[in-house]
Amino acid sequence: MKVNIDLSRIVFLKDKNLKGFRITLINDIRALEKVFSLLGKSNMPVHYILVSKANAEKYSALVYLSSECNENFDEIDKRFKESYGVISVEKIEPLVKGVLANTLNGHLSWEKDKVILIKRDIVENMISDLMEKYGSIFLTILYHMGFSLGLNAYERNVETLKKLNVGNEVLLKYALAIFKMTGNGKAEIVGFDERNKVVSMKIVDSFEYDAFRNVIREGPYLHFTRGMWAGWFTGFFSEEMIAKEVKCEEIDGSSMCHIIIHKAPKKVIIE
Repeated sequence: MKVNIDLSRIVFLKDKNLKGFRITLINDIRALEKVFSLLGKSNMPVHYILVSKANAEKYSALVYLSSECNENFDEIDKRFKESYGVISVEKIEPLVKGVLANTLNGHLSWEKDKVILIKRDIVENMISDLMEKYGSIFLTILYHMGFSLGLNAYERNVETLKKLNVGNEVLLKYALAIFKMTGNGKAEIVGFDERNKVVSMKIVDSFEYDAFRNVIREGPYLHFTRGMWAGWFTGFFSEEMIAKEVKCEEIDGSSMCHIIIHKAPKKVIIE
């Protein structure tokens, strides 16, 4: 079953009284249990919850509620502060009535690195503008940007997993998981010839395909993605690889793209 994760941290509910809370708790699952129990007893609709590990010693919970009367907010605020394991409770006031956004947190992070979120329609507009200005040159640059990212990702993956003393199979599973977790789509290995260094991949619900399909008339649609996997497998095989798109199609509302990664042709030097 496909379940999407909303990272927007914003709620629009016209004419509703909204309030958010950022709750910092000790590193004890019982503290989270108490907070969720309070929410269940509050009788106020919960419109957004995001829980993350702030660091090794703390949890951070982001909760958006709506109510018909402001007094209930004060009551639940008091109960949060009195709950087991709660270090602090900070209120998030609506921007205007009916619009609530997280204005407390600092930067988003992936482990310790800063990250940003970009919506697909914004990417689609960027692609359209850049295609109009630079044409196929932009697509070539996009491929090579992906290649550089993929090669660096391989090196980081190896560094992350080396303490676990795992083999190539786990390394590949880890890379596929990261690809999916970062919103690129679900990648799957459908053919793997290690001896001849040929890999066939299927990518379902590709973010890049969705961004390109309304901008260009025909494929290839995956440029950054192909470059990314070509770079990753260049590190894996210790030999320069290239990636080609075989086809992209839409089946039952989902996109499915097939790519093949293989050795780059040897360069001929003419003296």
